[in-house]
Amino acid sequence: MKLEKQLLNKSGLGCLLLLISFASCKQEQVEKEKPLTFELSDSMANKIQLSTVELETVENELKLTAKVEANLDKLVDVYAWVGGRVNGLKVNLGDFVSKGQTLAFILSGDVASSERDLLAAESNLNNATRKYNAANDMFKSGLVSEKDLVQSKSEVNLAEAELAKAKELQQLYGSKSKGYYEVKAPISGYVIKKNITDNEDVKSDNALPIFTIADLSEVWVMANVYESDIPKIKEGYDAHITTIAYPDSIIYGKVDKLFSILDPESKIMKARITLKNTSAKLKPEMFAQVILKYHNSEKKLAVPSSAVIFDKSRNYVMVYKNKNDIETRQIEIFQTTTQKTYINSGIKEGEKIISKYQLLVYDAIND
Repeated sequence: MKLEKQLLNKSGLGCLLLLISFASCKQEQVEKEKPLTFELSDSMANKIQLSTVELETVENELKLTAKVEANLDKLVDVYAWVGGRVNGLKVNLGDFVSKGQTLAFILSGDVASSERDLLAAESNLNNATRKYNAANDMFKSGLVSEKDLVQSKSEVNLAEAELAKAKELQQLYGSKSKGYYEVKAPISGYVIKKNITDNEDVKSDNALPIFTIADLSEVWVMANVYESDIPKIKEGYDAHITTIAYPDSIIYGKVDKLFSILDPESKIMKARITLKNTSAKLKPEMFAQVILKYHNSEKKLAVPSSAVIFDKSRNYVMVYKNKNDIETRQIEIFQTTTQKTYINSGIKEGEKIISKYQLLVYDAIND
């Protein structure tokens, strides 16, 4: 009986030791499987960019479609003053022309007639002058009356007036001679419309201009404002403008005029931004996007929009304290613009967040 109890005691002690040994091995295995604390590598630490959470006045944005147009105050339509046939087209659409440069020659019967009238007026003045000189000599000799002298002088004055009229008409026509009407550029600029071709017949009463020339050193960006956005926009708002041709280039301007009428079909109001364009980079009919920026009195915590991570229907930022202490923080967004995101809750003023390469850090910590 005593032997059986001893065997049982020894057996129980062995089981106990076996259980302790197994638990110890299990604890070591768990400790080995436990992940190490995340630490940002030196190479990644050199790449990331940190931003400070700041309390800022909320900036609002209004995005509008727009189109580049020539400044109508620096645009001239060129008409043909005479009818005739185009015989010498000197410029093409898109060409730059200087003030006074010849654009085209038109062979015109009106110009030929004006040249004949000029020659006739010069001849009439010569004849009237000779008659007056003769009458003046005869008046001094008492051979004609003062009335005849005055009449002769009136004929000279009339001939001078007719000659002046013929010269003005000839100057207006810009005649090259032999019946040609010379079309000249009234301003320096680009030919943005051309409605004639060589050997085409034109009429003097044509309602369409034969050329349109625009000085593109200054252009208009005309933005489309829908009815629902009209209360949000005012003159003087800052405008950030991008074009399809230059999507990475932001042009800065201000709304300088609101046209207080709506298109009857589209129900769109136009807002104008006038821009300097000395390099002629902006061209009429280019499409553009306009972002209008304005502030209200409300203040919110702000972070760069690039810093916000959207995952699993939630928004996060990576709060940085040091290389070993980076926290994934869920945030509640108040409003987002192109550059800034305003926060209702989740972060505090003065905290540091990762605003560049934050997605790599987020994946490393949360995978």
